[in-house]
Amino acid sequence: MTIYHVYWIHQPHHSDPLTEGYIGVSSKPDKRMMYHSCPSVNNNEILYRAIKKGAVQDILYSFESKEEAYAKEIELRPHERIGYNIIPGGDSKPPKQWGNKYNVGNHKPRHSEEFKESQKKLMSSLKWWTNGEKSIRIPENQEPPEGFWRGKRDSRSL
Repeated sequence: MTIYHVYWIHQPHHSDPLTEGYIGVSSKPDKRMMYHSCPSVNNNEILYRAIKKGAVQDILYSFESKEEAYAKEIELRPHERIGYNIIPGGDSKPPKQWGNKYNVGNHKPRHSEEFKESQKKLMSSLKWWTNGEKSIRIPENQEPPEGFWRGKRDSRSL
């Protein structure tokens, strides 16, 4: 029989599983901890960094059914962005608009193709201007500031 565990990954000084750390469900919590420790497969950079800084894992509850475990998880993480959790508990999936994988840096939804195309069009309408000290991009039909001439961005302007 498979036992499902509700686990808590947290910093040693944390004391409240309801507001701190990460709550998850797994039948193999040690293996799951290894997954959370691997940046190439872990979507949650906040949790990954916490583990690298010394976060520990505790088993809070154990259940004989997956449904009971997920029910407890959603009780502990009823909505997104609690502790290190990004999405609500209870076997939730990221919102569809986030796509298959979401941005691990700040966990904002990835941009739609329409948005990417509009940005690409906007950026192609901008041209580089320089004054020798710094480089800027402005629309092609706009006059550059005084002392600037057409140029390319260089390392001095970064």
